[in-house]
Amino acid sequence: MPKNVISFFFLGTACHRSCYQDALTHFYQKVSEEKTPARLFDGVGSVAANAEEAKKNPSPGRYIYNPQTDEKIPIPGKLLQKVRDLMHQLQGCLAGEGMDELLLEAIFYIEEQIRKNGEAPKAINLHGYSRGADACMRLAHLLNTMYPDIDVNMFLVEHVAGPGRLEDPNSYTIPPNVAKFESATMLHEFKPGFDPQDRDRYVISNARKTKMSTKIYPGWHGTAMYLTENENTNHVPRLVHDDFFRFTKETGSLPVDAPVPNYKVMHSWTNYTERKAKLLTPEERFTEYVEMQKHWWFYSKGTELNTRRVLTEHRRYVRNLELFVNQEHWELFEQIYPHLADWFYNNSLNQELPPVLADLEKLKETHPQFYEAFCKSCGIKDGKIPEPRKKLLFPYPKLGETLVSDDFSFLQHSILAIINYNIHHRQENTMETRAVIRLLQDRLAQAKASNSREAATQLLQKTICTASSYLSQTEPRSYMARQLKKLSVGPNQFIDEAMNLFKENIGYNLYLHESQIAYLKEVNKSLKDLKNNPEIPTYEKLRQAKRIVRGMLLQLDNRTDEVFIFNQQADSHYRLSNHPYTYKKLISSINRLSSPSFGESTLAYTMAQRFSAYQKRSEFWGTVHTILSTISPIKIPPFFSPDKVKLAEVIQKKLQKLDKYGLGDNLTELLKALADGEKQLHGIYKKAGHYIKGEFDKIIETCRGEIWPEIDTSPSEALRA
Repeated sequence: MPKNVISFFFLGTACHRSCYQDALTHFYQKVSEEKTPARLFDGVGSVAANAEEAKKNPSPGRYIYNPQTDEKIPIPGKLLQKVRDLMHQLQGCLAGEGMDELLLEAIFYIEEQIRKNGEAPKAINLHGYSRGADACMRLAHLLNTMYPDIDVNMFLVEHVAGPGRLEDPNSYTIPPNVAKFESATMLHEFKPGFDPQDRDRYVISNARKTKMSTKIYPGWHGTAMYLTENENTNHVPRLVHDDFFRFTKETGSLPVDAPVPNYKVMHSWTNYTERKAKLLTPEERFTEYVEMQKHWWFYSKGTELNTRRVLTEHRRYVRNLELFVNQEHWELFEQIYPHLADWFYNNSLNQELPPVLADLEKLKETHPQFYEAFCKSCGIKDGKIPEPRKKLLFPYPKLGETLVSDDFSFLQHSILAIINYNIHHRQENTMETRAVIRLLQDRLAQAKASNSREAATQLLQKTICTASSYLSQTEPRSYMARQLKKLSVGPNQFIDEAMNLFKENIGYNLYLHESQIAYLKEVNKSLKDLKNNPEIPTYEKLRQAKRIVRGMLLQLDNRTDEVFIFNQQADSHYRLSNHPYTYKKLISSINRLSSPSFGESTLAYTMAQRFSAYQKRSEFWGTVHTILSTISPIKIPPFFSPDKVKLAEVIQKKLQKLDKYGLGDNLTELLKALADGEKQLHGIYKKAGHYIKGEFDKIIETCRGEIWPEIDTSPSEALRA
């Protein structure tokens, strides 16, 4: 297997590898056999089965991992407290109960793999159960801080943060480095303190990048992790095992031709066996759901000390609760019985009846009990098929897709993100913001109940404009006011403003050379073509329009001597006339138009994040060396140097200043900041007397690589991007 993927597996609370087995331990074993870099982490609060095992794998929170020797070294409590202080400094919070030490161990392992391979991995795959799932989420945030360019993929089962940690943003916010996210949540866990993070609680930082798949199942906390002797509740673990296998292949932990790992069967807490597994077809997965419904009582029994919100609001997680367990159950039905799905759910007026009857007969033969429920739900009596039903707008994208795929999904996600961020992060609890939140939530509910995606989109657009206008007058400095103002600017409004600006400068700007005027005409034509293109979604039009305008800054500044002299002479000639249209005023207006839209980061912000990560990794290793050098001499990676750390801070501050003053996407200013940094870097090499290309140089190259495509892309090419 390639060395460019690292796989981590985090067990749940009190689960130790020496006396506990489940799907996680089994898949870890199979991934390790394929020579993929992988590591298994015992659960917080776990205890080894015997003294020998305790020496090899002590309880989390009582040891420090040495990556060079691959040993776990017990250390005194005072040093452990210093380690926790270090993790608190990196994360901004403490995970607690030994989890901080597990996260430190993961970072050590990653750095050792980077040292061995000479480069960072392309992806890090995180798999976790219960509190182990929460460790995965916190590690994803840490990776975003220290390695922002590495993709993270996550497979979480029963993500439980633990008492007092449910509202910690690092527990429910999915950071922007996550490319693929899958989770499974149980409906029937009734113990207090086991409230899960789930689809409606997650805040997704990068909805255009992160592919989401969240599923709910019947059963208690550990149902999905292994089969048991009770066959009445083995449908869920078989489905999750199947998902786990597919996920590990898709993300590179296992090769694409790997055999299916066996099922793990639990007979008691210390007695486990294996059973042969197989890759399930869509039809077999659908059958598992149907059989699951027949045995619902076995999954749901228990003393209801604490009813989960996902159970009380189960209807919101599925298209039709009378028939389907979760969203995947519906999607499988749509795939296997497409004519029934089109007739009864998708308002297919052009659908012919014979294929519908054929699908109905097929359903009757394969799943007679589900067939009876389907007929009752859809009003089928004595074989008579009613007229096609109107299509109801299901507000969630298909499993495995990004949350933003069209205008409606973009607006829905944006509104939810603003509301959730305000509630959990900003907490602007004023009368005005509360009123706007109620308005947005009410209109979201109306939009979801609509049978027209176009009408729902228009409703949300109108609501956003209304809310933005209200807060601009009553709470103009609030977070919600600023975000809603960004969101209220549509592509047509933006393009019209830009085209009017360029049209006026074409007609009246005496400071511009004829080649610059010709370029403005070309840009205007490109913007007009973009505006009139019906195939590009509204939210994507705005992104492309911003990209066209952003690229103008460097194109206009990249002047020949003839153009430069013309601009300078015009400036001298008209300086005292206070002319409304000048070269400098045009550049200033383009800078204003280039400011990021809602949900976007500037190039300066992205670059500053990389230099910040370099500093944090360097500070991390310096602190680690100070704390642990007396117990376990851990080598500091060779690519860090004090001079480069200082230079990283200088460049970071310049980039942050550009971002602060609205120049975060000004390519000319960005290149100047990088060029100044490179000049100082060469001075460091000259002083040292040798040139060693390292991590810092790669960051500079990566940042330049993000600017040059923007420069080289002409307006017409941007339309095709």
